[in-house]
Amino acid sequence: MVLIGIFLLLVLYPLIYIVSSSFSSGEAVTTGKVLLWPVDFSLRGYEIVFSYSSVWTGYLNTIFYTVVGTLIKVVITIIAAYPMSRKNFQGRKVLNYFYMIPMFFGGGMIPHYIVASKLGLVNSRWGFLVLTGGISIYNMILIRTYFQSSIPGELLEAAKMDG
Repeated sequence: MVLIGIFLLLVLYPLIYIVSSSFSSGEAVTTGKVLLWPVDFSLRGYEIVFSYSSVWTGYLNTIFYTVVGTLIKVVITIIAAYPMSRKNFQGRKVLNYFYMIPMFFGGGMIPHYIVASKLGLVNSRWGFLVLTGGISIYNMILIRTYFQSSIPGELLEAAKMDG
């Protein structure tokens, strides 16, 4: 417990120092007066940072990549997982190998850049989303297994009979 406590202090103190420095005046930080609590409370640093338009562009990019990227990846992963969960799907074994090989052997950064430049996606938001991969093979396997175990065959037979 003592070692964990020491480790906690070693990790926590720099974080507290950064937060208290951000709320302190620049003079107090440069002279070394800030140790644990803010000295000469000031929001001037935040005013300066948020006055730059590139900071807001970065926040908008982060929100865009998070929301749109997550939606794209979830939809593509589910679309790929459902057919793989059906035992009567022809070509299932071939597609399984098709998915598994890139999971273990990635091409790296240079082939990704070449593909992006050939598609004209360099320096664009969509290029980043395409290059980060539209599907997570591991997640596809998890969702495939979920579909196999949770959707009974009788339900599919009933759906066929109902039209």
